[in-house]
Formats: sequence, C-alpha cells, structure tokens
Amino acid sequence: MKYILLLGIVFSSTTLSAQLTFESQQENFKVEIPVEPTEKIDTIQSDYGPIPRYLMLCKSVDHGRNLLYSVEIMNIENNQELTFEDLKANYISRKQAISGNISFELVRESNVDIPEPYNIELVFLDRNGFLMYSRIIQKDSKFYIIETLRVKSQFKVGSKLNKATREFFDSFELLN
Repeated sequence: MKYILLLGIVFSSTTLSAQLTFESQQENFKVEIPVEPTEKIDTIQSDYGPIPRYLMLCKSVDHGRNLLYSVEIMNIENNQELTFEDLKANYISRKQAISGNISFELVRESNVDIPEPYNIELVFLDRNGFLMYSRIIQKDSKFYIIETLRVKSQFKVGSKLNKATREFFDSFELLN
C-alpha cells in the first residue's frame, strides 16, 4: 500500500495598498493617501465670525484600518485675534456637535511625544465605536487639522496609532 504525502505550503502575504502622493494645487502641503481625494473650499461659522476653510477628504475602504483621511485648513488671515486655543476649542466644539447619528467625545489631548511640526494630538470616540485621531498645526495665519477616522474601534489609555494613521501623519509635509 502506497501512501502519498502531500505537503501544502501556505503563503501568507499582506496586500500592500499603493499610496498616492497628493500635492494640493490650492494649498501648500503634500501627503500620502490610499485613493484620490476630493477637495473643497467653503466657510465655517465660529464665535468669531466666518472662517475660510479648505478641506481635502479621502474616503477609503482599507479593510478595518481607516475609513477617512482628511486635511482641513482654516485661514485666519482676516481674524488675527484668534489664538491657537480659540481655534482648538472651535474644532472640539464642532466634533462634539451631533451630526446625524455621530457625536464625538474628546478622550485624550496630548502634546507629549508629538513630532514636529505638530502642536497637539486629540483623540475622539463616538458611541458607535468611531475613533478619530487629529493632529493640529498652526503656522502663520493657517490652522491645519490632519485627521483619520476608524470604524468600530476601541480606545484604551496608552493606545498607539495604527500603522495607516501613523504613516498618514508622518507623510504630511508643509511646502514653501
């Protein structure tokens, strides 16, 4: 009686999604993102009056990592009295306002171990499990908010950024 032994070799591979280098034609930055973004310019309301805003939005389906990547830039050229703290408070207030079924709660604010050029990192959590990481920069008359949104995530004190978020933040570069 012959026994035939079949050896199976299982190959495990990680599909690396190709990243695009996006350089804004309207603003002075570039960043690595998974798919082509949309861009828009509008005005947001604040306690200090209207503020012009640029928004780059990249919606992705990257299998449990991040759903949304964005860069928001508020131009305070005509509102020079606004401070970093004013703009941060306005941003937090906008995130905590209920929009549809989503309302974020600020769960961490840190400026420790935040690499240049970032000033601060904010982490928001929604009751539905959406987790948003935001990093903020103020340079001259512009207030930059770089953020990612993950679905069905848990946040624990001491949690670190996932690889996709870290790479997105690390790739952000202000241009001259």
